[in-house]
Amino acid sequence: AESPNFNLWEKGIFVEKYKLEDKEYSVAVYSFANAITLQNSNIKLTGYKDLADSTFVKAGYTTNYGIITFYDDSKKPILLLQIIGDKPEEDAKQWLNYLAIVVKSDTQKERDESIFEKIKSLFIHTTEELPGVWNEKNDAQKTKPSMMEAAQYAIAIAELLVPGQSACNYCVRSALYLVKDDTILFPKTGGFYKDPYNDYADSKLKGSISGNGRAIYIKQDFDNISSNQDLKSSFEEIVKNESEDWQTYFQRLQNLADAGEIIIGVMFTASFESGHVMLIMPGGLINIQNQDFKIFEPKWGESFTKKGLTNLPRVLECGQGERETAAPLCLTVDFTGATERLK
Repeated sequence: AESPNFNLWEKGIFVEKYKLEDKEYSVAVYSFANAITLQNSNIKLTGYKDLADSTFVKAGYTTNYGIITFYDDSKKPILLLQIIGDKPEEDAKQWLNYLAIVVKSDTQKERDESIFEKIKSLFIHTTEELPGVWNEKNDAQKTKPSMMEAAQYAIAIAELLVPGQSACNYCVRSALYLVKDDTILFPKTGGFYKDPYNDYADSKLKGSISGNGRAIYIKQDFDNISSNQDLKSSFEEIVKNESEDWQTYFQRLQNLADAGEIIIGVMFTASFESGHVMLIMPGGLINIQNQDFKIFEPKWGESFTKKGLTNLPRVLECGQGERETAAPLCLTVDFTGATERLK
């Protein structure tokens, strides 16, 4: 078999839910490089007993989760799996089989004979049996993710599609699709998507946005929402009331997001040559000024604090070089942009 290759995000975190053999797991994958290749000759073990001597794969557990870690030739970790089930030690061992690192065979049985008591509770599959086990995984994955899970998936998708580049449109449209099964923010001509429930397989989804679906087109389409029936039937503008100050308005928007509403912000940049789109995340406003009056994200944060605004909406931010599931509005937007160009 070919050695598995992964195009991930350096220092990235990817979260998946699985149901294998009627047992549910949450698995967090921590990547330490962008491109990872796991050489089969290094990670395939003849038995569980080989873990003691392997320098390329290790397994362990805590009271709350199991861990499987992969290492490169220099013994540096490149990929870590955190497996959360109800039996951490057993879960880590079972997933070594699910990942085909250890498979059932006469050689494995002979190799592990001396540690049989430690693995007798496992149901170890042969290489031929494992595809059937994985084909049953979808039941758990069909449940809708939380907004935070969707945001994490969306960032992973964006980084795979446009690594290091501005990806706000990719993030927001993917998060919306994951939580609402709605492709409306994809371009009419089709936009790329990677399915996190199918090993990030490529697909192309069609929606209701003009052009290639960039943020500037999303902004233009929302500005002309009356002529776009799809957008008009799905969205309505939340206008700041004359009686509201900006802090009260921000709090109202955040309250709606905390209650489960999908709140999307669209704007032109200062040059009006490009756009930006963001999604307000649940979790309450973020205080950008600590007790010593130091400003979080001072580049734009001071433009808000000078106006007496210290609590800002919590947003999914995927602008140029930024990938945050819970950033303050001021991460990439100043007060003028937020109050004059943001809708």
